Amino acid sequence: MKRLLFLLFWVSLGAGSAVLAQDTIKIGEFGSLTGGNASFGISQNNGVQMALEEVNSSGGVLGKKIGLTVEDNQTKQGQTTTIVKKLISEKKKVAFMTDVKQDYSVGLTKIAKEYLEKNGGEIVKEQSYSSDDKDFRAQLTGIKAANPDVIIITGYYPEAALIAKQARQFGIKAVLAGGDGWDGSSLIPVGGSAVEGAYFSEHLRH
Repeated sequence: MKRLLFLLFWVSLGAGSAVLAQDTIKIGEFGSLTGGNASFGISQNNGVQMALEEVNSSGGVLGKKIGLTVEDNQTKQGQTTTIVKKLISEKKKVAFMTDVKQDYSVGLTKIAKEYLEKNGGEIVKEQSYSSDDKDFRAQLTGIKAANPDVIIITGYYPEAALIAKQARQFGIKAVLAGGDGWDGSSLIPVGGSAVEGAYFSEHLRH
């Protein structure tokens, strides 16, 4: 499950980079538009197109329109892997912030690093902290010097919110991202504008 969540998250980082530099946020969709499962893929695509029309007609996201790249996996085994690699082909510089007191954070960092190393990401800095830390200036000084495109904070929301806030105070403009551990009541009240435009994976809820 963690590997799947990270795969979906990494595809979305193309959108994160675009937020910083372009007028259109670019996202990718893949599905079976032809072949044996085409009925499912076409229905999915129709739903995505309807959602995009609604979002764009309401002003977009962060004041920017959403642009969609659609790829057909043709219901063929292995084709999805090829498509995902195509969608994330832009090489990005990544820094990690890991909570060494939490097995969840350590494990997520390990999975993310393995995936990045196999798929073209460049890890430029790794920093650690402990649960209940409040001051992250030393770690962020090192990260700022490495100038990453993305900072992946694999811990939980109390520290993630503070790290995000202090990163923006330091003038760090990298995309901020994390796992489902970010989903907590204090993320937005504490992080405020610093977490706007950030990304984290989450479980689907019914």
